[in-house]
Amino acid sequence: MTEKFVVRIDPGSGLAKTGMGNLVRTFSSLYERHDPVTFDEFSRFNGATKSDIITVDLGPAGVYQVGLPEAVGFNERVIGINRYKDPVWAKLMVTAALSKFPALVRADNPTITLGVLTPYALLKDRRTGGMDVSKTLTSSMRGLFNVPFGKKIVPIRVSTVKVFGEGLTGFAYFAYDKDMQLKPQYQNTNTLYLDIGRGTINTAFMCGNRPHMDTVRSEQWGTNLFYRMIARNLDQSAGAISPDRVELMIRSGTMTKQQKVVVADQSAIYINTMLSYARAVESQVDLPIDRLIVFGGALYVVDAITETLTNTYPETLFGDEFTNLRGLGLLLGDGDESEQDS
Repeated sequence: MTEKFVVRIDPGSGLAKTGMGNLVRTFSSLYERHDPVTFDEFSRFNGATKSDIITVDLGPAGVYQVGLPEAVGFNERVIGINRYKDPVWAKLMVTAALSKFPALVRADNPTITLGVLTPYALLKDRRTGGMDVSKTLTSSMRGLFNVPFGKKIVPIRVSTVKVFGEGLTGFAYFAYDKDMQLKPQYQNTNTLYLDIGRGTINTAFMCGNRPHMDTVRSEQWGTNLFYRMIARNLDQSAGAISPDRVELMIRSGTMTKQQKVVVADQSAIYINTMLSYARAVESQVDLPIDRLIVFGGALYVVDAITETLTNTYPETLFGDEFTNLRGLGLLLGDGDESEQDS
């Protein structure tokens, strides 16, 4: 007998997120370079333990340790957008994601339908190599994977891979009901979504449920930029402060009064960049934004982002860093239902 499961992967720029049913797990994104001085601290702060580290044997492609902090050695291999075209990275993502669900160990001949996210801007335009990205992910993430669960190796087959646009799935989480019908409040209205991740911001202007294709973008304005802005403006008389150190300071709340002032000032600048972009989109499409939807990890670290955006666009809704993963579950019929309160 074959037991079938649906697994979702959102390969974020900070932590990768994976889901199966209502379970959500995180692990190292496997490609981002961190400041080695703060990486161990990040591991402790995110609750990582030695059990989060797995060894993956990809045969001719090599043996890798995946998790925190051992992923640093691999991180230097694949940086940025190119990771979506790297079959080794793709296979490691699948193996790491599947290893987070021990229920698969007890399953009889488990077979997986895999839903994976990539920036929608990479998929919508042939000039970006979007078709190649989708084809590479589909071929690399399908097949038989030897997944480590502690000392046990379990063969798990991924039979189907479906690639979805990151950001668009977050919109779907808000805009569609559990029967995949567009909610009345989204019909004949204009919505701009901002999916603010660590590396990029994915955006699109939606007319009802149709994206205005000229506004589908993935820009390098993620919170990495925000952390760099702060790092440049901090007093570094005691030595250089890296963007990673800045993130740790903000998330843990360990800041001096002077540092809090700098963070507040740079938050205002960063938010104004978002507002300027929104106004530019309105001008570009010559249509008003009726509703703004904002989700991603930035909501946890940028001062006053919710208040400022709501003051400008009263019909602003906020998600979190798992919104894309929830929307992917809705589209695949797995896991969380749609946002019922929007």
